[in-house]
Amino acid sequence: MRSSRENRVRLLLALTALAAAGLVVADQYHTSPAATVAGTQVTQPSGSAGTAATKASNPPGSTTASTSSVPASTSTSSTSTTTGSQPASYPVASVQLSIEAHNLSGTTVPVPTTVFYPDTAGAAPRRFPLVVFSPGFDIDPAVYTPLITTWVKAGFVVPVVSYPDTLPGSPLVETDMVNHPSELSQVISDFVDGSPYVPASLSGIVDGASVAVAGQSDGGDVSVAAAAGSCCKDTRIKAAIILSGAEETLYGNGYFASGSPPILVVQGGQDPVNAPSCSEQIYDGAPQPRFYLAIPAASHLSAYTAPVGPQLLVTRAVTVAFLEKYLTGAAISSAGLSQLASSQGSVAYMVSGSATVPIVGTCLGAPPGP
Repeated sequence: MRSSRENRVRLLLALTALAAAGLVVADQYHTSPAATVAGTQVTQPSGSAGTAATKASNPPGSTTASTSSVPASTSTSSTSTTTGSQPASYPVASVQLSIEAHNLSGTTVPVPTTVFYPDTAGAAPRRFPLVVFSPGFDIDPAVYTPLITTWVKAGFVVPVVSYPDTLPGSPLVETDMVNHPSELSQVISDFVDGSPYVPASLSGIVDGASVAVAGQSDGGDVSVAAAAGSCCKDTRIKAAIILSGAEETLYGNGYFASGSPPILVVQGGQDPVNAPSCSEQIYDGAPQPRFYLAIPAASHLSAYTAPVGPQLLVTRAVTVAFLEKYLTGAAISSAGLSQLASSQGSVAYMVSGSATVPIVGTCLGAPPGP
């Protein structure tokens, strides 16, 4: 949550709709700051991609629905980790759940959750890592489907959590995100430990020892708090992906005091909602292993949503490889992740290890940086 974020998000979504109709010129590219350690890849971007939002059909409080295949528009637009040309192994199925959690005051609240999972019909039973995804404030979770289904095809179960009071059509009380880390942890518990709200058929395919969180915008704030905040760190989290997120004083001033799981931070250089300084602060404060994927021409949503273009392709490639490395033990090196960052030419670059990025400007609403 940053100053005036609510208004900026609404403006961005309006511009997104116009861009989808061809009425807004795409972002212009510019050079991102160089890293402070020699050898970091810094390149000029050479392509662009807009965003397109779609409406979800999972109203708060909806009941458990039967498993169904993802529409062809998402299930057939598949990419490989490296080239974007070959489909991954698993078809994608989805189901809507009505999970209940408790906020910090102890009140029971509905947390509607759409679960995307690998369809293994006819195959030998197996368990998959869990990646709990938190969407941004007043952003329809459906817009992230092109990214999330890529993770599922690669072999991950992805519950997409719709938090109370921050989903489109809700009262839109942004400060309610103070409750979201505990609600996120409840969702993890329901899948790992079993719950009346999660069918045994779903909880039975989750590897409870391999849990990650991912989130975008305010959902990224929630995810980094759950992974590394002194307020609400969940030690079951083994990896975290923060897409255009920030540290947030709403959760106190303590981050990374007791370490954190491996973290991947992704940030667009032309993001008008989440300043690059916010993501830079997360990365620079995090212990290793840490990775910063800079996409200089990306806006707040363009690297995570349709239409499929170089920005989304590089985000898909790097996030899948990161999850495979830290949740399944895949043998990919940090150098290999950096190579994937350049898999779409000069669209993006990676900073990692002991390298830092200069924090340009300040992140409103965040505690003091490192």
